[in-house]
Amino acid sequence: MYKIGEFSKITCLSVKALRLYHEKNVLVPSYVDPDTSYRYYSKSDAGTARTIVLLRSMRFSLSEIQNILQRCNDEADLVEVLRQRQTEIQKEVGRLQKISASITTILKREKRVPDMKSIEVGVVAEKLLEPLWVISLRWTGAYKDSGKAFGKLYRKAGRYSTGCAMSLYHDAEYREQADIESCVPLKREIDGGNFKVKCLPGIRCLSTVHQGPYDQLGKSYEALFDFAKEHGLTPALPFRERYIKGPGMILAGNPENYVTEVQIPLE
Repeated sequence: MYKIGEFSKITCLSVKALRLYHEKNVLVPSYVDPDTSYRYYSKSDAGTARTIVLLRSMRFSLSEIQNILQRCNDEADLVEVLRQRQTEIQKEVGRLQKISASITTILKREKRVPDMKSIEVGVVAEKLLEPLWVISLRWTGAYKDSGKAFGKLYRKAGRYSTGCAMSLYHDAEYREQADIESCVPLKREIDGGNFKVKCLPGIRCLSTVHQGPYDQLGKSYEALFDFAKEHGLTPALPFRERYIKGPGMILAGNPENYVTEVQIPLE
């Protein structure tokens, strides 16, 4: 017979755990001294303890282990129980993989935010945009709902997403229910499933970088339209907004620090 300290060393179970298992009737000592209440364990108890350790590693609860020890005599009796546990674990693995993918998306988005020292805010410039593969979703609704569309697109694009999310506006004026095309840039063409994957054409455009809340973007559009008129340039649709830094997927952040590049194509 082994004292509880010796048994703890043999089984790699703490004395605290052994006492708990005794209280829960999961592992009852072979003998308890009625005078001292000292617990004593046998070699048979050691085999049971190792079984408990193995089942705990498979994430069985103490009540489940107690039931297994009472009902099962050999591993053949365990087959159905183990199959059920395997199914549960596979579901949990799938759920954890989705969580991991969401975290990866957040980290990738934050990594893409450039150093603000390299960005000139409020300067209007004419530039050429290269063709760009995107996964997109065209919808009608309020501007504030764009984040929901981007979330769906980033999840679908996965590791193929790159660069900053964009909105293409197919209306020439402000609308309560706008014609919006949400886009996430891609490293290459992919199967978009229910979403559209296309290559945005290379264009000549006027561009300016806006820092601040989205409800103040009108100032940047004013600067672009004024520049176009002064230089005899004709704006074309769709207008583009490229979100260099915006609300995070978890925390909204300070709108004063949002950075958006507004691009107006030229005919």
